[in-house]
Order: sequence, then C-alpha cells, then structure tokens
Amino acid sequence: MKLLDQSKLAWLLLRVSENFDVSQLVHFFADYWKGLVVCVGGLEPEDREDVFNFLKEVKLPVIADATSGLRELLGPLLVADPERLLSETSPQLILRIGEVPVGRFWRDLEKQPEITVFSITRTGFSGLARESSLIHGEVGRVLRGLGEIGELGDALDILQHCRRRWGQVDQLLEMYPDSEPGMVRMLSIYSTVADSIYLGNSLPIREWGQFAQREYPTENVRANRGVNGIDGQLSTWIGLTHGLDDAWCVVGDLTALYDMSGPSLLDGCEASGRVIVVINNGGGRIFERLPRVKNMSEPTQKIVANAHDFKFKDWAAMWDMDYKLFASADAIEIEPAQKTSVVELVPCAKQTAEFWDAYAQLTF
Repeated sequence: MKLLDQSKLAWLLLRVSENFDVSQLVHFFADYWKGLVVCVGGLEPEDREDVFNFLKEVKLPVIADATSGLRELLGPLLVADPERLLSETSPQLILRIGEVPVGRFWRDLEKQPEITVFSITRTGFSGLARESSLIHGEVGRVLRGLGEIGELGDALDILQHCRRRWGQVDQLLEMYPDSEPGMVRMLSIYSTVADSIYLGNSLPIREWGQFAQREYPTENVRANRGVNGIDGQLSTWIGLTHGLDDAWCVVGDLTALYDMSGPSLLDGCEASGRVIVVINNGGGRIFERLPRVKNMSEPTQKIVANAHDFKFKDWAAMWDMDYKLFASADAIEIEPAQKTSVVELVPCAKQTAEFWDAYAQLTF
C-alpha cells in the first residue's frame, strides 16, 4: 500500500483557500492508510455537488445519512451497518462532512478517543464532547480549496465487506417482507414520488438509513431525533413544509401519539399530496432490543416499551384526513390526494422478531 506521495502532499499544503486554512486537513489525509472513513451528515443543497465530486474522487468508504441527499447516489462507496462494521474493522480516522450524523456510530465515538475525528461543518460545532479537529465554513468551498487530491482508497477493505453485507440484508428483506424493516423498504420505494421526506424519531431514522431503497435519489430529506423527548415531531414537519405539495412525514406510533394535536396546523395549508406515515408496532419497540431491557421481566418490558393497541383511523377522521391501513408489504399502495393522507403501517411482530434475530447473526 503506497503512502500519499510526498510531492503531492507538499503541493496540497500550498492549496489554501481564501478563507480556510486546509493544511491540517491535508496532513489528516496523509494518514489515510490507517483506515479513513467519511461520515456525511445533512448537507445544504449548494454543497451536495462538491461533496459528491469529492467522494467520487477519493473513493473512501462513506457513511451517508439520508439527510445528506447523497445516500442513493454513492453506489459501492456506501457503508452497510456502520455500527457493527466500524467496531469490527477499527478505522483510525473519521472525516465528518456536514451536520452531526444521526447514527449510533457517531455517539460511540465519544468512548473511542483513539479514533481521530476531523469535521468540515457550517455550524462550527464538533458534535463531540471529546477532542477533535474541525474547519468551520461553507462545506463546498472548503473542499474546493483542497484542489485535486486523487484517489486514496479503502485501506481496510471495508467496502469489500459491505458488498457481502448489502447482499445479506437484501436477502433478509425478501425473506421477511412484512417485518418492520421490510415494510420500510417498500415504503421507501413508494416515497420516491415525494418532493420531501421528514423522518422522526429514532427508529424510523435508523431503519430508513439501513433498509430504504438505494436505487433512486431522494434529495430533500430531513430528520429530527429527539434528545429528551419526542414531542412536536408532526408540528415540526407541518411548519417546515407548510404550503408545499408532496411532502411526506414518516414517524413511529408513539411519536404520533405525542403530537396528536399537530394536524390542527394543517388548517389553511393549501397544499396537496401530503402524506403522514405512522409505523405502528404497538409501542417503543426499539427499547426491547436494548440488553438492559431484555433482562427485565415481561411486565416491566411492556411498561418500558409503552405497549398499546391503538389504531389511528379515528385520529385521521378527527382532523379530516384520508386514511389507509396496511398490514403487509404487498398490500401497500399509496396514492397521495388533495387532502393530507394518513397511512398506517402495521408490521408483523413475528416476522420483525425473526428478522432482527437473523440480522444479529449476520457476519461480514
């Protein structure tokens, strides 16, 4: 494996943009042979072309949030199951581009100070409580200021492992089509007709990143992951997209229940093709997969998960919204209308449990 050519390194050190000193970032790239992975969070539309061109040039493994607008465009550069893969391959360098990533792997970096993190961000916030480096500025301008870097490549063969993992995931989705991940995959195919997609809260964001279709670009995606609560997600979506046609919102059942009055804000919103998708798995099922919760008694698990048997038909009627319920992936058929539509997806609990059990057994 060859190191970054010293003459190229010297040339790059001279490439300092008008307002950004990129020399520290150039030195960071010089150590790519230790294992460098790029994490792309939310991006402003004007930054996406520059980021995409940069990623295609350096050909590094990329973890891309749906909010980046690039997830479906990266093809073989896209990393599968980043939390598990990064723990097994142990890259030593992480380059974050854009907003703070929403994935669990990013939070895990707090406990991995041996991994060097460098951020290029408009906000100026590192997104970590530990030491890291950053350049504060317009992402596209910073990357243009680097000039031509050339191909760096995948020093740890991460992408080779990912090709196998993507194939395994696709196979499981076919085996368990009515599982929650299977229905999210089908939903993501229908949502390609939307002009914008809003994801909230934790589980829809995670499942969309892991299991949504990867063929057709979905550029305008926003996500809101509550820190100490899930209140106000529907209201946030309605305010963010007020007056816009073909805006879709994907939330969990508890998230919808926590903002049942949100649709009151739709009054006077002259927009068509708006869709609220509620993934109703009967509670906060993400908690049931936590090791600490698994060791609790069944009654306690139900309390932690806020288990319920509510449906959303009457809620939709209360706010004069169209309503459809689908309990299998094959039955899903979403046709946006003039009025806002509520689409309730009820995944099969048995298939969902079997999917996650099989998923946990996958190996890279």
